[in-house]
Amino acid sequence: TIQRNPFRFSCEMPACLCAAAKIQFVQTERIHKTFECQQEKRFLKRLKPTEKEQKERKKVIMSNVTTVSVKLGDFDLVFETGKIAKQANGAVYARYAGSAVIATVCCGNPPEVAPDFVPVSVEYNEKYYAAGKIPGGFLKREGKPKDKEILVSRLIDRPMRPLFDKAFGREIQIIPTVVSSDMIHTPDIIAINAASCAVTISDIPFYGPIAAVRVAKIGNEYVINPTFQEIPTASLDIVVAGTHDGITMVEGGAKEVSEDDMLGAIAAAQPVITEICEAQTKMRELCGKEKLPLM
Repeated sequence: TIQRNPFRFSCEMPACLCAAAKIQFVQTERIHKTFECQQEKRFLKRLKPTEKEQKERKKVIMSNVTTVSVKLGDFDLVFETGKIAKQANGAVYARYAGSAVIATVCCGNPPEVAPDFVPVSVEYNEKYYAAGKIPGGFLKREGKPKDKEILVSRLIDRPMRPLFDKAFGREIQIIPTVVSSDMIHTPDIIAINAASCAVTISDIPFYGPIAAVRVAKIGNEYVINPTFQEIPTASLDIVVAGTHDGITMVEGGAKEVSEDDMLGAIAAAQPVITEICEAQTKMRELCGKEKLPLM
């Protein structure tokens, strides 16, 4: 009876035998658990790739990554593709200093009836997690797009929309998402350039690329891509977008500056815009897809 079920003991059994039976049962259970853990570890060890296999996988992944950089102010603006969002028509991971944006572009199926406009939608996302924060209060989720996100979406849409071919006809969706923000450099300029680069290397017909920079006049100098701390001290703060050939959009504000100051800011932005456009063109030559046919 003791061997079959050690916990069912008669009242006449001595206390020492009961204790010995319990100890033997516990030890047996420990042996079984240890054996099961060893088997599980062996199984997981077989599934886990070796260090050599991990290096080979990383080598294959990195061999498909294309990176192009351009000097923008004090730091390099780096465009990277081939590692993230491979199922999109085009995807570019852009980083500048401690800020990073992933921009993806997708298009739909050919419509039955071609529209008489360009069906492009831009949705710029700037979530709290990019700065390492979580919304407080009862609702932990973030609601509708903030005013800043809508305004940045318009900044992206305006210089790009005229460069899509109306005969393409398919719906196009551009989604730049801020992945990381260092709270020093503005991510909206990175998003504009990343969105243009994603469309440029995609298979969507696009007569670009376009590029954008922020120009601020601090004292008597024009600063390209000023920080959040420098913008309030500037007498002029504008966002300039354009192509290889010229300027296509100017938006911003100033404290009653002269026309010469405004023209000087635009002139300071033009060579930087040209360099960014050349970097996007270089990336298209390295990894660009063949363009889809028009309707």
